[in-house]
Parts: sequence; structure tokens; C-alpha cells
Amino acid sequence: CGKSTIARLYATSVPRYEVITLENGASVRDIREAIKHEPGVVNHKCMMVDEIQRCTKVQQEELLPHVETGRLTLIGTTTEPATRLVPALLSRCQCVSMEGHSPEAILRVVARGVSLLDIDMTPQTAVQVVRAAGGDARRALNLLDEAVRRAKQREAESDKGLSDRRRAGHKVPRLSLTPSDLASSGVSPNAGAAEQALRRSIALSHPQAACFYCALLLALSEDIPRVGRVLMGECVSSVGLSDPTAVCVVSSCIDVAERVGVKEGGIPLTQAALYLAQAPKSSAVKRAYEAAIDIVSTPPPSLSLSPS
Repeated sequence: CGKSTIARLYATSVPRYEVITLENGASVRDIREAIKHEPGVVNHKCMMVDEIQRCTKVQQEELLPHVETGRLTLIGTTTEPATRLVPALLSRCQCVSMEGHSPEAILRVVARGVSLLDIDMTPQTAVQVVRAAGGDARRALNLLDEAVRRAKQREAESDKGLSDRRRAGHKVPRLSLTPSDLASSGVSPNAGAAEQALRRSIALSHPQAACFYCALLLALSEDIPRVGRVLMGECVSSVGLSDPTAVCVVSSCIDVAERVGVKEGGIPLTQAALYLAQAPKSSAVKRAYEAAIDIVSTPPPSLSLSPS
């Protein structure tokens, strides 16, 4: 989740502070030398300690008096529980929890890597990378790198004359990644999860994610009516009265997709998904319907259908 990077950025952003980085394996003597203050000189220091749980109790207690006086700002990173720190030092620090990246954020990282490497990636492969990454952008890039390595190896084995054609000036096709190129992750794409992700992407106005999950849902299910139901459902529940013409646009796109078939139907479906993701949102219709359903069993007298 980039805790060390954020810690370094924060440390260097503190004005008029001398920034010190404590390396792993530093001794108590090294700590004393690093935080030594000159007599009569007001010198605030900021110490950055990566994996602070590796510091011994003696090392932590050496830092304590300087933190207490406020002349040392201590910034530590750790993946271990904060209970590994001595209570006296922990009580004088503010603990900040770092959450993993969202699937949408990991997808953007993967998409950028795919673009920079100039490769093709199937939606199934992309979703495997996102899920196997577990919110870790570095792990996602490592998986992508491994997939590229395997794909290149496969291409080399299937076409021994590739380098000869490159030297001859022939155009080399872009590398295509498939799920088999990934290191084993034990995760398989799921159409139900893709459907929920498509709904969420449209509702939260994320066009790129909506485009991806629309393509993924169609690739997994090969069911145009299913994708159409998701799009039409989000059209009336998420967009609603903010754009009444959206129903006509989405309905037309679904109709075109059904006419051309699964192979080319993804294009009009993607058009509908992008339109909905970029449209203004209003859930007034959905909320009004849900409120009406709640009182259907016991309607107020003014709405009663019984003869007066």
C-alpha cells in the first residue's frame, strides 16, 4: 500500500526539520550519533524508521526521551502489530492504518502497465491480476511482469523465426496475454462478481471501470440480454430523472447488440455503459418506488381503493 513511500514524503515535507533515515541494523551508538543535539542550538530533527518493529527495546528506549521533549519527530512504518513497540513510545505516537488499494485503483495501475508495455490483455487475465494482487499495487505489477515473461516465452517457442522477421522489417504482432500466462493464483473470474462491479462502476461514475467490467461480463457470460438487464437496471435506478433520454439510448444500444451478435455486440454495449457512467446521477425514482412498496400493504386512507 506504499507506507514507506508515504512516510518518506511526509518526513521530507516537514519544514525546517533535519530528516534522518535510520537504516536496518543500526546500533544504539548510531542512534545516539544521529539524534545528537548541539548545546544551545534549537535543532528539530525528523527520523524515518522503516520496519520499526525490528528495533530492539533498548533502541526504542533510546529514542523515547527525544520524542518526549518534542525535539525529535519519529515516523515509523511496520506491517507488524503496533504492540511490538514499547508502550511508553507507542503512547507518544499516533498510529495511522494504511488500507490496501481498491480493485478500481489496482485496475488503473494494471491498465497503465499494459499501455506502457504495449501489450494486449484479455479481461479474464486482468481480473485475475486485480484479484490476486489483494490491494497491493507492487504485487499487481509483479504478476503483470510474470505474465509478460511467460507470454514471451510462449511466443518464442511457437515461432522460432520471429527475430529473423524483425530484422527483415516485418511488423511484429503485439504480445497477447491470457490467463495461462499468469503465475498460479487460485482465482477464477466470476460473472456474478463482474456484474456487481459493472453496476458499482456506473453508479460511482467510473467510465474506465464500467468499460472494462462490461467487456468482462460479456466475455464471461456471452449473454447479451444479461448485460443488457444490468445496463437498463442501472439506467433507471442510478441515472433516472437526471437524464430521461438515457432509457432510449441504452435500449437502442442493447437492440443493436442483439442484432449483431456477441462477437461485435460488445461495442454498442460499451457505448451504453460509458454513456451511463458519464451521465448525471439521480436515485429519486428508485427511492420513490421503494417507499411506495413499503406502504403498499397498508396504504393511507387517501390512497385506498375501497369504495367510500
